[in-house]
Amino acid sequence: MLVILALLTSASTGVAQKSSKQAKPVKWEAFAGGWTVKTSFGLFHSTLDKKELIKIADRIAELAPAYEKHFGSKLKKGWTFAVFAERKQFEKYAKEVTKGRLAVQGQCFRDKKMLTVLTAKRYGWNTTLSHEYAHAYYVCNGPIWLREGIASLVEVTEVKTTGKGRRKKAKMTIPINPPRLRGLRIYQSKKHYLSILNLVKGEKEDDGYGYSYEHGWSLHYFLYSRDPAKYRAFLKKVRKKTGRDISEDLSKAFKLDIAKLDEQWRKFTSKLKP
Repeated sequence: MLVILALLTSASTGVAQKSSKQAKPVKWEAFAGGWTVKTSFGLFHSTLDKKELIKIADRIAELAPAYEKHFGSKLKKGWTFAVFAERKQFEKYAKEVTKGRLAVQGQCFRDKKMLTVLTAKRYGWNTTLSHEYAHAYYVCNGPIWLREGIASLVEVTEVKTTGKGRRKKAKMTIPINPPRLRGLRIYQSKKHYLSILNLVKGEKEDDGYGYSYEHGWSLHYFLYSRDPAKYRAFLKKVRKKTGRDISEDLSKAFKLDIAKLDEQWRKFTSKLKP
């Protein structure tokens, strides 16, 4: 399995962070059986049990410094995270609080500093929570695949933290994303969406979300694997760019024409294994 490693210095200001282990969950009155807990990283709600609520808060606590370094940005304080066990609870919260979409697995509301997730029997809440949290850090005006590919890249992030205070460091690992790779293989077997050229030039496809997630993930994974520094510089440059076509920016960032990058991407993805 190919993995990407990065040693990240915590972006903490040195202010003591109240961990979820120090905080005590209390009942969430909005939903029967729900729990809530507040830490330095935000306010957490869940209709799962207390143990899962603590795990959710812990996941955000470990992702925060890693994402700050990876995306080169920080979040303002006061975020609220809500993870639901049932879709009817998720939809009720969407109608009454977030005014968001109903037929989704999760959603990030950056302007409201809120994030909602529906847990799934197949894979739980971790991946979706990590995916939506990435959207809080990286907002762009460009094509869908750019932001969804970024979130799909880091949704499987693994973080190991050592040290305390200003000496606190996090070892961030971004492994292959098996579900995204399986989806890419399905597209490839059908001879569909095989070219980076189509993607970065913003050519209209019948299934925009298909290439946004599966191909978007593979392109981000390829570029990050090739050169993490150039990859982050590229993300910063195109962050405020509008329009679908970012082929020129990509070519300049990696000093290769798109056809050559496409060739390298094909070879790279062909060797990936879950």
